[in-house]
Amino acid sequence: MYLEKASVESIYNTIVKMQVRRDQVVLIALAHKNRPDIQSLIKRLNNAQISFMGGVFPGVIDRSASYDEGALVWILPCESSPFLVRDLSITGLQLPWAEVTGHFSTKYTAMIFVDGLSSNIGKYLDTLYNQLGNSVNYVGGGAGGADLKQQPCVFTSEGVFQDAAVVALIKQESHLGMCHGWKRMFGPIVTTRTEANRIVELNWENAFAVYKYVIEKYAGKKINTDNFSEIANDYPLGFIKENAESVVRDAREVNSAGELTCYGEVPENTVVDILTCDKQSFLEAAKQVAACCNENAKGKVAKQAIIIECVARKQFLKEDFTLELAAVRESISENTGTDLVEGMLSLGEIASGQGFLHYFNKTIVTAVFYE
Repeated sequence: MYLEKASVESIYNTIVKMQVRRDQVVLIALAHKNRPDIQSLIKRLNNAQISFMGGVFPGVIDRSASYDEGALVWILPCESSPFLVRDLSITGLQLPWAEVTGHFSTKYTAMIFVDGLSSNIGKYLDTLYNQLGNSVNYVGGGAGGADLKQQPCVFTSEGVFQDAAVVALIKQESHLGMCHGWKRMFGPIVTTRTEANRIVELNWENAFAVYKYVIEKYAGKKINTDNFSEIANDYPLGFIKENAESVVRDAREVNSAGELTCYGEVPENTVVDILTCDKQSFLEAAKQVAACCNENAKGKVAKQAIIIECVARKQFLKEDFTLELAAVRESISENTGTDLVEGMLSLGEIASGQGFLHYFNKTIVTAVFYE
């Protein structure tokens, strides 16, 4: 449910009217602009003994429109209370549920909200996958504000935090789709030296020097440290995957040493391409993304569709972004029979597919929940 005016009072009253049961969890997505006092909201929900998890995102999506203010609220059946991990970038990670791995009666869903500017997201997802494996599907998004400044953006009954992640096990089957439409402009290149989410060297040379050479020769654009973010937004990196779309990794800034800082980790000695795209490719990807959400779903009733879409796609498409959202909604409706499509603009997208759990950039992820 989309709330145009996301005050503490309106969110709390809406949730109370939904009569949340003890075996359910409330998911809350707040748009970054004019967001309410999260600590006050947490206190109200805790006093009512309501289980919840939430995040602040660059925007929220309701059907074929996106908004930079307001809130979305979902209520879903839950296996257990949401589990928070703090200090992703500096501590060892320990997660629960090892004892239930493989014992679910059906393939449930792990819903994940994570600080999209943390430097240890990949390790968190690996740890989560090592404990739950293929017993669940995974879906979620990177939280944070549109100003790209790290700040508290993930919240549970314990408080609101930055450099943190929260996950809830949803007792509902989901089918996932993911697509991006980016294409190779130049490559392959090897990430010969990396440190977490920083690329130090490409092909044994300074990372920015190599990236700059490719952009200026093959894209015909001048790039420097001042305009890096603006230019690099249109030319992300892609981890090459056999028989599948590449996993997109967005470089958000370059430091004085010529190191590229990305949204999410970059493994060392990984083969990557530098990608490019056009509006038509984006719109074609939007039409395709929901097709797999109805695979193996015969006889099942679709109840809810959640879309998690990178905010960079909106920045790229500008006024045509509504066309992309409309294409996703139409595709989901045609393939699943549900027109209830809501979601978030994110700083990174989380999904499991083709046997892997990935943190994507500049991608569309859809999850359709079935009875």
